[in-house]
Amino acid sequence: MMSILSTTENTGVSSGLDKVAFIVLQITLFLTPIFFIPSLAVPLQTGRATFILYGVIIAFIIWAIARLKDGIFEAPKSLFYASAGVLALAYTASALFSANQAVSLAGTGLELGTLAFFLPSLVLFALVPLVTKSQQQIFYSYATLLAAFFITALFHAIRFMFGADVLSFGLFTSATANVIGKWNDLGIFFGLTTLLSLITLERATLTKLFKILVYVCFVVSLIMLVVINFSPVWISLAVLSLVFFVYKLSFGKEEGELGARIPYHALAVLIVSILFIFAGAKISGLISDSLGTSQVEVRPSWGATFDVAKSSIKADPVFGAGPNRFSSQWLAHKPAGINTTLFWNVDFNYGIGFIPSFIATTGIVGLLSVLLFVGLFLVLAVKALLRQSASPFSRYLVLSSLFASVYLWIFSVIYVPSAAIWILTVILSGLFVAAAREDKVIEVKKLSVLNRPAASFISVLLTILALIGAVSFGYFVTIKFLANVYFQKGVTTINVSNDLVKGEK
Repeated sequence: MMSILSTTENTGVSSGLDKVAFIVLQITLFLTPIFFIPSLAVPLQTGRATFILYGVIIAFIIWAIARLKDGIFEAPKSLFYASAGVLALAYTASALFSANQAVSLAGTGLELGTLAFFLPSLVLFALVPLVTKSQQQIFYSYATLLAAFFITALFHAIRFMFGADVLSFGLFTSATANVIGKWNDLGIFFGLTTLLSLITLERATLTKLFKILVYVCFVVSLIMLVVINFSPVWISLAVLSLVFFVYKLSFGKEEGELGARIPYHALAVLIVSILFIFAGAKISGLISDSLGTSQVEVRPSWGATFDVAKSSIKADPVFGAGPNRFSSQWLAHKPAGINTTLFWNVDFNYGIGFIPSFIATTGIVGLLSVLLFVGLFLVLAVKALLRQSASPFSRYLVLSSLFASVYLWIFSVIYVPSAAIWILTVILSGLFVAAAREDKVIEVKKLSVLNRPAASFISVLLTILALIGAVSFGYFVTIKFLANVYFQKGVTTINVSNDLVKGEK
């Protein structure tokens, strides 16, 4: 009786801890697109990266303590889910064999390509399905993202109406400056909310209030996309809305409907997307001139990226030059024709996209691991898309998380997303795994070590080591963040007061 009572209590405590871990992830999801510290002493992206890493560390520590209490470990039984571990090992090995380990491990400010940021992002991907244990929690995550959308949209609406000086906080000094990253990153974010709201309106049964909020999100997102006019977003939305349109017409009747109702929201997005693909430049030109949002972003072409990658592979075929070191490879191997252009002295930190840059930075091992990860994701996506669902709500969660994660992965291939967009990519991919699990597309592997002394000893030892590693990494992130703050203060002091001695101090 004593042992049964103890187990029941521990299960209750661990369940409560899992809920706390879920809340921590919700806070991280909510603040990821909008978090910044309003101080010139704190670099915007470094501050955001530090916050995200703290969120991952705290959520992982809480989850690990819960496992120490209940002794039950479970995980989705999926090759796609497991392949994240392969990618993590390949990226770690590439960083350890890098010719400049300091740049590959943490860089100057925990940049997207560093091991210190990329590896925790994969931990976050793995953690999301472990703490998101019900369909309601998946939907709560959408509501959290919707809340972040409204704050972002309101922030930019106020700045458009009253000028860039309003709500600048000394950081956002131009009309295109925003809390997510580059101007095009903002377009990717609003493309995501357009897609999610589209599928929600078509597939979910909503209360009157929530339906109004989703409609507002749908309309405002499209308006913001018109203002930003990032053509890859329009192309991606056109393709995905077309796929959803065809899917809805093809599978509507099998899902218990009287007939295949035309998905008008998807049709509207498809028409608007096609319009702006072909005529967006003229329309957007008038808007950008009036709002002062004209901007040009320069990136290496696909050809230049592969030329650099090919030369880098010849020099370091197995593990590449090392994560976060594309700029050094660009300087060494950039095409000769670049020297005759205006960009002869521009150092690019990435190629045409984040994933294609892996060829140069992580070599054959990294390339194969990321191809395995993306390939297994596509296999699971097709399997989930074609499967008959147990309930309409379950099908909605699978479709929404699937289309949203596919959309974001497209931009990891064709673009270099900001840290915020990358984190949304891994979170929504994790939600897709959770939705597929709840829809019985994938099974769950559960292991209890309560009555197995040897397994219990090993699991406790490994969990404690992981906890020590998480706490140590948190200390490292803190030191790195403070170093950046002190450095930035020095630079600011020199620029403002022109006092070199004071700045060095």
